[in-house]
Amino acid sequence: MLSRFGTFLLGTVSLFIFLAILTIGVIHFFFNFEHHSRRAVVGNLKEAKQYVIDFNKNHGRLPKTEEFNNWANNKFGDPVPYEYHKSNFPSDLIRLAGEPPSGAFYFDAWNGEIFAYYASWYKDGSVGLVPDREYYFGGSAYMHYLIIFLPLLIFWAIAFFALRYTFVRR
Repeated sequence: MLSRFGTFLLGTVSLFIFLAILTIGVIHFFFNFEHHSRRAVVGNLKEAKQYVIDFNKNHGRLPKTEEFNNWANNKFGDPVPYEYHKSNFPSDLIRLAGEPPSGAFYFDAWNGEIFAYYASWYKDGSVGLVPDREYYFGGSAYMHYLIIFLPLLIFWAIAFFALRYTFVRR
């Protein structure tokens, strides 16, 4: 038979393990949501880039902003999730991707936290979708969310420990 302190300790440890598992589940949910969100941004930007390349092949020029927006409204709905640009390249894009050649274009999209650029002259086009090691605290999405939720987990453990200790002493 367990003593009162043993029962208290077992209950506290069990509760802490439950909250740890719950926290890990929440971290995993946010990681998957973020990962799929970022992949969707890249996929749609590649599709928009292909439209501009095909338009240029068929018409011998880049599409006007209005032409691109008409296509994008039909494809993605309104409002258009990206802005299409043929000039006025931002300095941070030039710093990341280099000087644009003539006939270059880029898209920018706000994904809720950062601008994602897709430059026609850059390797695979994606610029500004910051690598995980630079985008997240601690270098990965799991570490990022662990840093966010660990203080909450510690708070839960301390609060429940204090509450249980208060009731056990009575």
